[in-house]
Amino acid sequence: MIKIALLSSLLCLSFLCTNPVEQMHRKAQLAKIQEHDLKKLLLFSSLYPQTDEGINALRQAWKLLDKYSESPSHATEAISPHFADVALGCLSLIEPEYFSSPPLLSRSAIEYIRSLQVPLPNRTLKGYHASSLEELEDLEPEHIDVARAVLLLEQTPPEVGHSIEASLDILALSILSQIGTNATDKAKISAINKTLFHDMNIRYPPLSKAQEGVERYSDLSSVLSSKKGICLGTTVVYLCLAQRLGLPLTVYTPPGHIFLAHNDRVIETTARGIHIPLKSYLGLSLSRVPSKNLKQVIGSVAFNKAGALLRQERWERALEQYALVSRFDADETLEQITALCELLARNSRMSQKRAQKQLLTLPEHLLEHDPLLIDLAHNRLSEKAARELLKSASFSKSEEQTSIPIFEELLKKCPYSLVISLHLSQLYAQYGKMPQAQVILEKLCQREQVPASVHFQLAFMYTAQMNYPKAWKQTGLAYDRFSQKGRIPEPLKELISFLQHHSPQQEAICPI
Repeated sequence: MIKIALLSSLLCLSFLCTNPVEQMHRKAQLAKIQEHDLKKLLLFSSLYPQTDEGINALRQAWKLLDKYSESPSHATEAISPHFADVALGCLSLIEPEYFSSPPLLSRSAIEYIRSLQVPLPNRTLKGYHASSLEELEDLEPEHIDVARAVLLLEQTPPEVGHSIEASLDILALSILSQIGTNATDKAKISAINKTLFHDMNIRYPPLSKAQEGVERYSDLSSVLSSKKGICLGTTVVYLCLAQRLGLPLTVYTPPGHIFLAHNDRVIETTARGIHIPLKSYLGLSLSRVPSKNLKQVIGSVAFNKAGALLRQERWERALEQYALVSRFDADETLEQITALCELLARNSRMSQKRAQKQLLTLPEHLLEHDPLLIDLAHNRLSEKAARELLKSASFSKSEEQTSIPIFEELLKKCPYSLVISLHLSQLYAQYGKMPQAQVILEKLCQREQVPASVHFQLAFMYTAQMNYPKAWKQTGLAYDRFSQKGRIPEPLKELISFLQHHSPQQEAICPI
């Protein structure tokens, strides 16, 4: 319907409404719209397509874009014949409720947008002209064009990819029409937030759907069409617009998450771009929040796709995908999950060798290794246990509870497994079986070289029971382990402060 309305406006095929009162009302409404507000002009023209005012609004919107063309033609008052598709593409993004999915822009509309001499900085990037993954691999991170790189990685058909890039250009132009080309970085952030999370209404999908379709809510095209995305998907869309607006951003990647920041201002893309203090992302095992460059972000997109293959139990194909990831970003997470995949593919010797190599060094941003890596390095995990752990990552609440007997059996067969023990302890605690959870943690803490975070968990449990002497003992062990790494995590500091207030007689154990 909207397309028909826009075409009618452009071609002036329909009769014009002549009611004087309604005409005065429309003129008053149009007068309130700022002449540079591309979005509102397009919306107005779609609401009143058969009126002089609607056609004038469409003409104003066209002039906003056509002023960037190599040979501006708006002086003739004749709207470009390609602008119907351009306007349609813009409306499909900013008013998604009228569309089941964004329509593909015509080739002529794409060429029209490309011909515009627009001040979009991403067009100067070498990566904007890349046509293969091999070209991307040879680029320095600062030359990566995120949209082009992701579309190549997703093997998006050229006609679809060009339409998506042109649609992103339209969004950027819509923002520029409102804030101007000399806007501050702060104004750009506010405008992108408004466009993505208010106008387009992009949201995090329901948790059950997010777990079932991680890859769907990560793909650039899917996020734009469904208006739903997990952290990686929304971050990629945000970066695509930021590059088009010349907005420099830092990409942070704490375990299992990704978000953006500009200087000290965090942009949490799963929560409408709100600011969250950076230290809030620090858990027990992080000394600082790690960051990634744009080339490594492309590796993260490829990493997510490999995760989908793991969930499908296509182990060999997943290993091939992880090899692709390593061309862009080889970090400790990649090595760990590749070692797990090797075990699932029945390459246990290779799995252990890879994990042992990774265990030799601790990345600067970590305070301790992941229990899974420790298990793999010491051959404490069976193939069946690894498979059940992988499946548990996408369990619903009801499935979690019914999985308790499964992990009880697995622990009997893998009694020295850290990750199985901790997972079962967490399940026990989650469903009110605190004594059983406590027994598991107590057994773990009797071992040598158990991660400091395990001592913390047991200390926290003792504190909840007001068993302060035992809480202090485990807190002291956690404190000693973490202090050797040069940083005491905030949760541990808070626990010590609580114990000092409620049981001060033993505070000398942890002199904070």
